[in-house]
Amino acid sequence: MPAAEVVGRVLMAAGDASALRAGKSVPLRYGAAIEDRDVLQTGARSNLQVRFRDESIMSLRAGTRLQIDEFKYSGRRGATESAFFRLVKGAFRTVTGLVGRSDHSRYGVVTPVATIGIRGTMYAAAMCKKDCFNPDGSLAPDGLYGMVIGPSSGTNEITLKNKAPDPFVLGQGAIFHLASDTGAPALLLEPPPHLIDALAGAGKANRPAELALGPGGAAQGGGDAVGNRLGGGIASDGRPNALPGPLQQVAAVTSNFHSVEFAQNLGPGGTPAALPPISSAGFVAIGGTGIVRGQMLWATTADMDLHMFTPDGQETYFANTVVNFPSGMPTATATLDIDNTSGISHPTAITTFRGTTHAVENIQVTGSAVPAGDYKFFARNFSGPTTAPVLIVTGDNGVTGRTYDIPALGSGTSSANFIVTRSASGTATYSP
Repeated sequence: MPAAEVVGRVLMAAGDASALRAGKSVPLRYGAAIEDRDVLQTGARSNLQVRFRDESIMSLRAGTRLQIDEFKYSGRRGATESAFFRLVKGAFRTVTGLVGRSDHSRYGVVTPVATIGIRGTMYAAAMCKKDCFNPDGSLAPDGLYGMVIGPSSGTNEITLKNKAPDPFVLGQGAIFHLASDTGAPALLLEPPPHLIDALAGAGKANRPAELALGPGGAAQGGGDAVGNRLGGGIASDGRPNALPGPLQQVAAVTSNFHSVEFAQNLGPGGTPAALPPISSAGFVAIGGTGIVRGQMLWATTADMDLHMFTPDGQETYFANTVVNFPSGMPTATATLDIDNTSGISHPTAITTFRGTTHAVENIQVTGSAVPAGDYKFFARNFSGPTTAPVLIVTGDNGVTGRTYDIPALGSGTSSANFIVTRSASGTATYSP
């Protein structure tokens, strides 16, 4: 019997994630192959993210069952491509890829009430069968819920085709509920809870234990470079062509930074660069404020991570989101309060920055007595496309600060440290 075709790879698996394959349940972990005709399943408090061969990315929330009815992609001119799925229950969000971008008939997600078609976009969908709840805890009406997120490469629209005479076309920003296979979608003012991933930061729980990082993103312990142990990004690509191995650990420092006065940010060559409206401290209005704060923004679907070391050497990042320090007698708390695992495809942790859509992660330090010392921030591309993030930091509650344009990071690589030094009198300096 010929081997099944590999159509994608797991980018992230947390909790109980599996594929039903030839009648057997196959546990899924980071880098595992996804095959045509697999039925992807997630249990309670579980997440799964898959990148397919056409560069599309699909993230499944807890309690989801998604069947791959047919997936074909060779990348060859004139070849027949297709991506057909069946959402039995649960919810997902996706950045659509090359399949269906030009020939819309080659993509579809079948649900009990309608078939979702695409014209190139990012969107989220949830199929509720007496298992979705409103914010007040009451049972949400059954049916298909969706949200057209965008922007992406295409028209940023989806279509819904059911037993109504004509398909319904929904554009970017539309949030809807379709109750039956004969009715029209009703537009909603805001996304219900079941369209937003409740584990938006727990998705890294099943990453290998050896991924613990030291200062500056250096791997702790022996062995190969982080990129080789991880097998992420390019290495987890399901495309048939030969690809280079994962990038090695990289540390680089940018000399292009915007200094002190947030009102005068500089663009390439030192020319003034106008920014969209931002908060008084120079940060976008996502995440909490703090005496010390770091905020990372990026414009791709990469799973980027912001890390920070406190003056006593404790690390705040996705696997340790709340740190009370100093050890023994804490007077401050460092919190990663925004953890974005899917970049600009995230339904909420995104904003307009420098005129384009950017993803956001945020670390804040609060407390009755925030200690003096060095707060060391660095960025890491855990997986996904090469990305050049922006880092905004302050050490004195936004009185001063610095914005760094970090050089591009390949999958599995980290930046150098960006240090905020807070004095005993409460002033701040920055390095570099």
